[in-house]
Amino acid sequence: MKKQNYIYILAVLFFASCGKDYLELNPRGTTLETNFYKTQEELFQGLVAVYDVAQWGSAGGYTMVTGLMNAASDDCFAGGSDASDQPSWVAYDNFTLNPTLGPQEGLWIKYFAGIYRANLIIEKLENAPADIPANFKARGIAEAKFFRAFFYFDLIRYFKNVPLITTNLGTDEIEAVTQVGPSEIYAQVEKDLREARAEAALPESVPPNELGRITKGAVSAMLG
Repeated sequence: MKKQNYIYILAVLFFASCGKDYLELNPRGTTLETNFYKTQEELFQGLVAVYDVAQWGSAGGYTMVTGLMNAASDDCFAGGSDASDQPSWVAYDNFTLNPTLGPQEGLWIKYFAGIYRANLIIEKLENAPADIPANFKARGIAEAKFFRAFFYFDLIRYFKNVPLITTNLGTDEIEAVTQVGPSEIYAQVEKDLREARAEAALPESVPPNELGRITKGAVSAMLG
């Protein structure tokens, strides 16, 4: 009898576990892109993510831009406790970079991460729900365009020829992108900045609780 009961229990568990509803669960406690960017708060978080890249000090290596620029100039010598400390910085300082040694990977990752985020939030704001205020969307797009220009402005000076990406590409499209020369990049930088500066929703100044956000003055300075 005990054996029969045991077999019966196993059979119930087996057939119960084979149900599709049991195996395929909706994500719980997880935010996906498909169910995000629906509210003003979520769209603002996406915009903040673009700002965030500007403060990255490390991406694919210790790639703090200000320190690297100082090391490449006569302001300081790269290194730390000994000559083997931060070899990528030392190579940058001595102009002995090669494809596998130097801070270029971190710089490339940082700036294209910023460009990806800018492209994404521009797309999300342009296609935001109808109840999102038009002024909020227009201002956010202008800010994102400023940062896309900012990231490309640095990229072109570091690498000269780079891929020009102004839309949110799928994984099957990214490998088809080719590099373009400086003239095309600078043209896009200028276009983004002029469009951002012309946007009436972008303020001339910001209140104390928004200090750090892009203004028309920042855009004009970058364009200059």
